[in-house]
Amino acid sequence: MPNYGKGGKKRRKGKKKNTNNISKHVIIKEDEFQEYAIVIRMAGNCRIIARVYPSDERINCLIRGSMQKRVWIASNDLILISKMEFDKKKAIVIHKYPGEHISQLIKMKEITKKFTLEDSTLTKKPVSSFDFNDGDEDTSEDEIELDSEDIDEI
Repeated sequence: MPNYGKGGKKRRKGKKKNTNNISKHVIIKEDEFQEYAIVIRMAGNCRIIARVYPSDERINCLIRGSMQKRVWIASNDLILISKMEFDKKKAIVIHKYPGEHISQLIKMKEITKKFTLEDSTLTKKPVSSFDFNDGDEDTSEDEIELDSEDIDEI
């Protein structure tokens, strides 16, 4: 049978991928416009609301184009941002740190462990308990007893 596919035997095998995508060196901030931040929540349309490390201020961030659809960012992720010169309340996300690099940044004393732990408790919404009885203590009058015949009909 003729082979109508593209390429030959080597194309069908596929290429071996490098499974170790984590770079060995840690990227640290270089100038006064760059800051470490933790993602509080995703705002949609490639925007993030993050908390900056030393000052605990909230800042609006944009995910840069080369990171869109390549690097997935979620809440409680540590990121490196670059503040815009004309507006200090806006920034661009430069880098997302994996877990191994976060521990290295703590060892290098770039960030504190307290900073990474505090924000995980801030983003969790408190669980409130609901009482569905509406204050009625005696619910036995409202309960309906089903026989086995009624269950079969359902």
